[in-house]
Amino acid sequence: MRQMLLSLVFLILAATGSASADKGGPYEVTTNEVESALHLQASLSTPSRIRPGAPVQLNARLVNRSAKRAHKVIRPGNGSQWGIVEPFVHYTVRFREHRGEQWRDVAIRAFSGMCGMGDYRWHPGFTELAPAASIDFTNRLSAVSTFASFDKPGHYEIRLHYDFRRKGTTEKLPWGDGVGDLGPMRRMPKYEITSEPIHVQVMPPIAVIIERRAKPQKGVAKRLSDLVRVRLENWTGKPLAIDASKLTLFVRLRSGKQAAKVRRKPLSVKAGFTKRTLAPGGGAVLIGPKGVYDEAWVQESDGAVDLHVVVAGATPTGPRIRSDWTILAGP
Repeated sequence: MRQMLLSLVFLILAATGSASADKGGPYEVTTNEVESALHLQASLSTPSRIRPGAPVQLNARLVNRSAKRAHKVIRPGNGSQWGIVEPFVHYTVRFREHRGEQWRDVAIRAFSGMCGMGDYRWHPGFTELAPAASIDFTNRLSAVSTFASFDKPGHYEIRLHYDFRRKGTTEKLPWGDGVGDLGPMRRMPKYEITSEPIHVQVMPPIAVIIERRAKPQKGVAKRLSDLVRVRLENWTGKPLAIDASKLTLFVRLRSGKQAAKVRRKPLSVKAGFTKRTLAPGGGAVLIGPKGVYDEAWVQESDGAVDLHVVVAGATPTGPRIRSDWTILAGP
C-alpha cells in the first residue's frame, strides 16, 4: 500500500514538473530583473519638425545597464516588426493638435506577414548581452511613418517597444523555427522594454513659433522681445513673400483666477525688414532682434503668464495664423 502511495506521489510530482516545463519555468531571471537592467535608447534620425507626410525615422540601441550580469536578448531581424518572430519590435504613437490638450492614440497600421523571400529564423540573433554592452539595430527598423500617419499638423509622441513574448515564430513554415520553439531563450520570462518618448511636430503650412528666452519677474520692467522670440515660418514647400507693412500681430494673455496682472505698453519698432521672401523651411523674426513688433512689460502680481500670438496679413487671402499657448510663468 505504501509503495502504491509513493508511486502515486511520484506521478503527481512528475506531472507537475512537466506542466512547469511547458510554461517555460523555472526562469533564470525575473521579468523585473531583466526589465530593470535593459534600456532601449531611441532617437530621431530625421528632423523633429517636419512638413505633413514627411518621413519619420529612428535610431535604436538596446543597452544592458547591469554592472555585473549578462542578459539573454535577440537581435531584431526579418519579421520582428510584423510580430512574426521574436522579438516583436513595434511603435506606439500619440497625437494632440495643441499643447495642453489631451493626448490621443494614433492608429498603427497592421501588415499580414512577409514575402516568401523573408527569413523567419530568429535563433541566430540570440546573444548574451554583457554588462554595459549594447546592440544597435537601427538598420532593422522601418520608418515610424510606415506604421503611423504624420499628415495632420500638431504634436506627436512616439515610443519604441522591444517585446520578448515567448512565442517563437508565430507562423509554421518549413524553413522557419517551429511555433513556440524558444531555443536558447526557453528559460527567459516574457519582458518588454520601452523607450523614453520622442517628440515630433508636424507643422502647418505657415506657422507662428514662440521661443521662450526668459521668465518675467514681478515688478521688473522687461521688453517682450527679452522674454520671447516669435518667428513666422514657411512650411508650404514653396517660397512665400511677406510684407511687414501688411502684418498685424495680436499678442494675447490668458485670463483666469490664477493669471498674473501684467501692465503692457506697445513700443515703436523699426522693422528689420519691409518685404521678404521666405524659402521653404525658412522664417522671419516678428518679435525679437530685427522684429516688427515689441512691448514693454511689467508683471504686477504673482500668477500665471500664458502667451498666445496671432498674425494676420501673412497672405492676401489666407486665415489668421495662431501660435500654441506658451507658458512664460507659473501661478
